[in-house]
This record gives sequence, C-alpha cells and structure tokens, in this order.
Amino acid sequence: MKGDPKMNQKGKEAVIDKFLATKRKGHMLEIDLSFKGMDDDAEKVKAKNTELSGKVDNLLSNIMRDWIDDTASGVVVELQKINTKIQNTIRDIKKDIEIAKNVVKVLGYLDEAIKFAISLLG
Repeated sequence: MKGDPKMNQKGKEAVIDKFLATKRKGHMLEIDLSFKGMDDDAEKVKAKNTELSGKVDNLLSNIMRDWIDDTASGVVVELQKINTKIQNTIRDIKKDIEIAKNVVKVLGYLDEAIKFAISLLG
C-alpha cells in the first residue's frame, strides 16, 4: 500500500498505535514465558518481536511520507483484531492453559502483524 494524501495524521497515529500495542504484547509474553522457564518459546517470541520491531521502526521513520492509502482504517481494524487475539491467548498462557499451543498461536498473530507492516512499507 502506497501513500494517499487523504490519510490524515490521526489515521497514521492509529495505525502506529496498533503496531506498538502488538509489540508490547509480544514483549510481555516473552517475559511471561521466561518467568515460566519456557526459554525456547520465549526465544521464538523474541525473534518475532525483533522482526516486528524492525518493520515498525521503518514505518516510524517513514511516517512523514505518504505511506498509507485509504485502506488504513481497515489495517487498524485488522491490527485491533490481532491485538485482541494476542491478549486473549496471553491470558490463557498466564493461566497455564495449553501453553505450547498458545505460544504457536501468538507467533502466528505476530506474523500477521509483520505482514501488515511489510505491506505498508510497500
């Protein structure tokens, strides 16, 4: 998706806010898994967080350019869905519910966020 001058600052900020929320959730999960002694899973989440962080950092450095078109509101909605799924899955992990399965889910959700970032970078 390339830039559309109609996308205002508020829309760009909303997209960035959702990406930052996704990053934060990923980091918190990494910490939770480490506390649970699940170092291998924590490392997998850390790798995805690092990849997402790089993409988000690129977006932030390009924010002053027109990098989002009029589908940005759809991106915000999709990122909110991803964040909700991540949050729900983290709750299950904290409750010790199917931890390994839920870590795989979160890795998939982080991949979805990474794909959105890549699509925005063009």
